[in-house]
Amino acid sequence: MGPKQTLELWMELSKEISTLEEYDHVKKVIEQAGGVEKWAKLAKDVVMLEKAIRYKRLGERRVGQYLISLAEQGLRYTGPAPKGVKIGSSLDGRFITLDKLGVTHKESREWQQTAKKPETEFKRDLNLEVKLQRAMVQRDRPTVKEVRQILKERNLKARNVREKKKAAEIKSLDGLPRYGVIVANPHWRRSGFDSKDKAGEKATVEELDQKIIDTGVDRIAADDCVLGLWCTEPWRGERVLRAWGFEPRAWFVWIKDVVQDKPREMMKKGNTLTVTGEAGLGHWNRDRAEIMLIGGRGRPVAPGKGVQGERVWFAERPSGTRGEKPDVALEWFEKHYPNMPKIELWARRYRKNEFNWASWGPDLPDGPWRIDDAANVALRLPREEVMSPDEKTPWDDAVVE
Repeated sequence: MGPKQTLELWMELSKEISTLEEYDHVKKVIEQAGGVEKWAKLAKDVVMLEKAIRYKRLGERRVGQYLISLAEQGLRYTGPAPKGVKIGSSLDGRFITLDKLGVTHKESREWQQTAKKPETEFKRDLNLEVKLQRAMVQRDRPTVKEVRQILKERNLKARNVREKKKAAEIKSLDGLPRYGVIVANPHWRRSGFDSKDKAGEKATVEELDQKIIDTGVDRIAADDCVLGLWCTEPWRGERVLRAWGFEPRAWFVWIKDVVQDKPREMMKKGNTLTVTGEAGLGHWNRDRAEIMLIGGRGRPVAPGKGVQGERVWFAERPSGTRGEKPDVALEWFEKHYPNMPKIELWARRYRKNEFNWASWGPDLPDGPWRIDDAANVALRLPREEVMSPDEKTPWDDAVVE
């Protein structure tokens, strides 16, 4: 797009901006302003860039208001698609859909959020965006850094408010306990090692995983919940995670026993990092790392941008019981979800209570049943993990809805 075409487009845009009433006009303004914005960045025309951004955001705000209005009038379907109806279809012509409007789900969500902002907040955010884009075009690095820091702090503050609000909603629920954060460290048995059933025959990996699935973790998970699942084989972990009603979102790796003081110098020399302690078992290779899969159920609050932390944890093995994991894992959840009710399943020790932790599992120091009583009603450990077949658990006679 050349300067002449851009000028003509801008003249057309100026005409349309005064009639931001009909949806078609607004949509046209957004598209034209987007074209002007792209050209202005290439031409380094900061005046044209500022106008384009302002008109574009104003148009998006108007569309967001229009979408909210349609929903309030019952003209737009906002829930999940009814059974047998494809998402994005016309729903038999009964409703106005995003597909008909030419709006994506992401645009709809973002534009409605913009529409809900008070006028003063909208203008403040718009001025910051204009300032950032001008600075980027002019290569003003100090200003870019300053604005990005402001945006980062503001977004983090808003995110923390959402986390606190969602935590309060979960705590107010009646009935069986519900948790916004679940950390599970189950006993993963390997086929061929310690997996014989009552008849003395070897159980398959699927049968072993099914025992973990049958524990019923999904019964104590809130509608919006984050799961941290420890595993040594990611494909088995993902199978269990999905069976509990979660979708994979991220993962961490715990590298054990790295003790080299100056790894960068060793890397330059082509050497390897020094480790201590024996490696674990394995068929194709031996373990010196464990994986924590992060799963999400519903729409949990994600960690704040810029403070998520790195994917790899370097930490020594805890000196406690076998299978115990380093504190850095639970500290990650405490940092990002301080208000959420949290539970550690198959815990090896109790966690500090100031972060709303409950503990559950047969390996706790006070015995298998001195644990979270409410969780006992909802969860069921495989019997062979904790006692002989003739003994009873506290939940044998409990009724779980």
